[in-house]
Amino acid sequence: MAIEQTVQPEPSISSRRTGVENRTGKFGQDPFQLLDLYPDAAGILAHVHAPIADVVSDGLVALDASVLLYAYEFKSESLTAIGELYSRLADAERLVIPSHAVREFYKNRTKTLARVYDRITVLVEKPVQNPFTEKLGLLEENKEYKSAKEIAGQIAHLGKQLVDKLRVLQENLESSVGNDPVSLLYRKVFERSIVELDVSGDARSALLSEWEERRKRDIGPGLEDGDKGGNAIGDLLFWKTVLGEASRKGGHCIVVIEEKKLDWWGGSKSNPFQPRPELVEEYRVASRGGSLFLMSLATTLKNFDKYERAKDGAADKATATEPRKVSLAKVARNIEVHDQQRYKRGETPQERQSRLLAEAELLRYQSMIESMQADLNEAANNEEFLRVANRVQQVMQSQRKTQQMLDTLNAQRRSAEANDADY
Repeated sequence: MAIEQTVQPEPSISSRRTGVENRTGKFGQDPFQLLDLYPDAAGILAHVHAPIADVVSDGLVALDASVLLYAYEFKSESLTAIGELYSRLADAERLVIPSHAVREFYKNRTKTLARVYDRITVLVEKPVQNPFTEKLGLLEENKEYKSAKEIAGQIAHLGKQLVDKLRVLQENLESSVGNDPVSLLYRKVFERSIVELDVSGDARSALLSEWEERRKRDIGPGLEDGDKGGNAIGDLLFWKTVLGEASRKGGHCIVVIEEKKLDWWGGSKSNPFQPRPELVEEYRVASRGGSLFLMSLATTLKNFDKYERAKDGAADKATATEPRKVSLAKVARNIEVHDQQRYKRGETPQERQSRLLAEAELLRYQSMIESMQADLNEAANNEEFLRVANRVQQVMQSQRKTQQMLDTLNAQRRSAEANDADY
């Protein structure tokens, strides 16, 4: 295992300043900010963004942690198709995996797998029950009734088998740390593509100073991450790694990212539109004329599918590449459908109302139990003690059922939430 490359941080935007320190204390208040951001006016005007076909054919591809974690939502055939694309890029030395993206993936992997575990828990907590729990004397000898009871018994037995299988799945998830299909794929494919940013010695304090300066001057990325504590500088570390590779290799780059934060994108969160212009310019300077693209994973896959199909179509039939079992375009369509579902799903008003009612009921039951426990201590005789004790058991049983319902609602809500990992 090797982390093959280490890049030096690119010179910061703030280092271009003309010797006047701390000119600003508020966002965008530096009177020379545009001069510092875009010192080469002729260069920014002359720069023509490369056609996407040129970027797909030979540009760098950098993967954000949000994309690495998103793979846990995919079917195995989709994961295989994406893994094959990553392998081709790695073999061509075009794949860039900033080391901070790997660290964020590792930090959030357990949380992401826990959502899968929660979905299984919802199924486990809804076992198929036999509805014939009470005898109906009038029908006990009825032929159809006997047949229905037999079928119900078979269904209940299958339900028990289903729960047993699901619990084995849960046990496997609990005991398997780092051996899930996504982790195994990344371990195999990313070994030669992980790039470490040099943060030794003075470089660390320089990066921290740059991060603070960029935030003051409203320069992405990382503007929305000030409350992330130990990972507040993560986006900047990722970006500086990309710039370092751009400086080392030159050329264009696609940053594949699922986040819609406005410290990366122009436009609005509901309609992200092109990279922020200061990022485009930083990349142009670092890469000596290259173009920067931000893309979702689905858009990236569609572009690569179009390019590879065109390349295969132009090749001689004898040397054309074998068709993939699952096309990247199909994987992209599946991702887009999944995106629509996960962003629309959320928690319905009915689910929220049920959850709030269940939480209120739990508080009421707890108050009742505490009151009755005091009554138990003050019971005058055994008869009164038994009466109160029976009532406590009834309330506790209701409390357990309400807690199970609340756990189920919370598990459904957690599994439906999108992009809640801290990356």
